[in-house]
Amino acid sequence: MYVQVQTSFGMKIQVQVKPKLQLYITLPESEKGTVRGLCGNYNDDTTDDFTASNNIRESSVQTFARSWTLGDCADGTPKPCSSDVEKVAQRDCDHLRDFGGVFAKCHDYVPREQYYEACVNILCNCDGKKECLCVALSNYAKACASQGITVGDWRKDMEDCMEPCDNGLQFGYDMRSCNSTCLSLTGSDPTCQVEDAPIEGCGCTDGTYLNSDNTCVPETECSCHYHGHTLTPGSHVIENRKCNCKDGKLTCSGEQKVCTKGKIFVQCYKSSKNPIQRKCDSLNTEFSTDKSCESGCYCPEGQYEDHNGFCVSPENCTCLYSGVVYTSGQSVTSTCQACTCKGGEWECVDKLCPGKCEVYGNGHYQTFDSKWYHFDGHCQYSLVQDNCGSGSGTFSVTAESVPCCDEKLTCSRRIILTLQGNVTLKLDDLEVIEYDNDTAPQYTVHTIGLHTVISVPSLDVSLIWDKHTRLSIILGERWKNKVCGLCGNYNNNEKDDLQIQGSMEKAGVLPAANSWKMPTPSCSDVVEEQFPCERFSYCSNWAERRCMILSSDIFKDCHTKVDYTPYFRACLKETCACNWGGPFLGFCTAVAAYAEACCEEGVSVKWRTPERCPVYCDYYNKQNQDSSDPTWHYELCGNPEIKTCGENKPFSRKLEGCYPRCPDDMPYFDENTRKCSKECWQTTTPEPTTTTVSPTTTPEPTTTVSPTTTPELTTTVSPTTTPEPTTTTVSPTTTPKPTTTVSPTPTPEPTTTTVSPTTTPEPTTTTVSPTTTPELTTTVSPTTTPEPTTTVSPTTTPEPTTTTVS
Repeated sequence: MYVQVQTSFGMKIQVQVKPKLQLYITLPESEKGTVRGLCGNYNDDTTDDFTASNNIRESSVQTFARSWTLGDCADGTPKPCSSDVEKVAQRDCDHLRDFGGVFAKCHDYVPREQYYEACVNILCNCDGKKECLCVALSNYAKACASQGITVGDWRKDMEDCMEPCDNGLQFGYDMRSCNSTCLSLTGSDPTCQVEDAPIEGCGCTDGTYLNSDNTCVPETECSCHYHGHTLTPGSHVIENRKCNCKDGKLTCSGEQKVCTKGKIFVQCYKSSKNPIQRKCDSLNTEFSTDKSCESGCYCPEGQYEDHNGFCVSPENCTCLYSGVVYTSGQSVTSTCQACTCKGGEWECVDKLCPGKCEVYGNGHYQTFDSKWYHFDGHCQYSLVQDNCGSGSGTFSVTAESVPCCDEKLTCSRRIILTLQGNVTLKLDDLEVIEYDNDTAPQYTVHTIGLHTVISVPSLDVSLIWDKHTRLSIILGERWKNKVCGLCGNYNNNEKDDLQIQGSMEKAGVLPAANSWKMPTPSCSDVVEEQFPCERFSYCSNWAERRCMILSSDIFKDCHTKVDYTPYFRACLKETCACNWGGPFLGFCTAVAAYAEACCEEGVSVKWRTPERCPVYCDYYNKQNQDSSDPTWHYELCGNPEIKTCGENKPFSRKLEGCYPRCPDDMPYFDENTRKCSKECWQTTTPEPTTTTVSPTTTPEPTTTVSPTTTPELTTTVSPTTTPEPTTTTVSPTTTPKPTTTVSPTPTPEPTTTTVSPTTTPEPTTTTVSPTTTPELTTTVSPTTTPEPTTTVSPTTTPEPTTTTVS
């Protein structure tokens, strides 16, 4: 059964109320960019469809949907689909993709994949009930009918979808709702003027009307409606008031209630028009006055109910964001916007918002335009490059999955960053290879918390690697619509992220991803993917129980900021690989990815425990510390407030890990000496060709803690003679090769320290002057060939490194 509406400006609405509630809205092209709400803003830009009613772009589906709620309604949280239900749903929904099935004639006119995915989601949300399958199939049949393609009597081929028509109702595929319901008795039926796609269902015989129970009844038996409840004709008691339902209309009387917070009581039988409770979160919403009157407490005319329940003038209206009430004039900052509350509405300005592509685990991708997909090829693939047409490229990032003993599962990821075709950085054992080119852009390599961070400031390109499978690529806005690869084209439209290399033709995941395979080394295309949960079905329930942490109260403060659903699906696939040691690595990586997304939205979640993905930082604290020794602490979202003697940029991102804390009287952390100090020193030099931070003390040992075992303590013996810190300035003559240096920032992840001695010419100028936060800088231009490097490889994890290269 449907309800149909057509407006004077061409909008068409169809509401299906049986067997499941469905809503169909059609707008003319003249309304592009003029609408807002749950259906988006119809402006051909998919990246801002989740703009909430307060003008803030949300990343969480639930938060976005709640912002458009009218009236009082309980919040709901979707339940993740279990693996068993999902398999059944995929099998049932294959009717839509069957090339020999009843829907095949429509495949060329209506894309079947979109409706197939919607079908699977519908079945998941109703535990696989067959009636939900019928709803999903009817949606596709309806879409075909709107294109003029009649699929015919498709229900007869789906035994469970046959709709019996009881009590004399007749079934048809082109039913009309004009003057056929109890609601139409109140006046002219606007659906009589609607010309829309054909509607299927059961209809009443002449002289009867369809009520809310989908039963045909005479006019005198039509029911009334009150706050979502159906009332039969006759007398009722509602909230201690006597009410009467007759011919579909409800009238009530009762004693006046005591009103507070500036509200006044309105009785329906004395009111000349239906009262409206206007609220601050719906200032510009047009309210209908056609609904039945309800007596109660309302704000006086011209006032609005704020989020605390008080009646206020429009200019004093409050604003709501993530469950927090803000008064007029207060501000909030989100990832890409800065917003100020003014008279109940958020006035927002866009901030510089770099694009982020993320890949982790067994092939989970989130593109720059926030499209999620899965592809687990084990070849070398281009993630992002700016060589997408004619001309030479400036940079490229490629990645290759490193398999475990089980070659179908990924244990780590090998990343290669190429700059101007001449500088290559391999993130595997952090090998740095540079070819001769004096125009290469300057880059830096830092170990921050649990991550290795590569920054190329001149190109607005950064890489964040967790040294296992997770890689984040950050691009400045200058690269919008100028890049390509598995990370998409960064044009704010996720619909065209999967393209065939060369032709830029949109395609499915496998053909698009295979096209970005590097020509060397030779490697076969992926023709079929089998997820770990399918290979190890006995792990599905176990994986689901572990991954429920994402939907639990542990992360509840983040649920309104970041939608956990795609992270939950990725977690299931990672954790299902439980026949090797990686369920903990995969599980920890998946949960850490969601925790980092929460950090970027300003929400810190304490999810790690000694039993669940532990990270230990106390190892770096000495037993007999002096006043200049910092204390090392685990930080959930980094420590951007730390004062260092070097650049503060490596600490600016919200990355978890071990960070130093210094006392108030010695607030600066010297990255060279690993000590706290009262002030820092800076070298005055001409423009250097190479900037290197060199330690003057013996590096401390580092420990790496696996989530399932206790870390061992291994001591690396370094030279007992520690040179005094020196500052040398030399006029540059040639461009030296990259220099690797030791950074004081510890991490429990394994790294390798490489000491590369070089021959330094006599200094020409030396200047030492106190400053506030600069690094100790040494500029060296060697005139002779450096001696061979000596590499010290301890048996356990050595001190984390920081490499600065230009």
